[in-house]
Amino acid sequence: YNGPNRQGLLRGKEVLVVLPFEETDPEVGRFVLEFFRRCLDYLGMTLRGALLVPGLGPRGAALRRSELMEEACAEGIRAAGV
Repeated sequence: YNGPNRQGLLRGKEVLVVLPFEETDPEVGRFVLEFFRRCLDYLGMTLRGALLVPGLGPRGAALRRSELMEEACAEGIRAAGV
């Protein structure tokens, strides 16, 4: 997506990243977020916001925590400027 004929597809776009992960140490999420930030910089994209969600275990765990889903929705609305 970053080839000479395709750079316009992603360059200048804004991104909101939601990072759910099983580990309880938030530092793990910050490490992964930094990796995303570097990738986005390379692609010419802007990180508009991030929601780190540590301590999620099995698949679907976030769905059982309505406050997380509400926070993710609110973050998306803020990022969209609505």
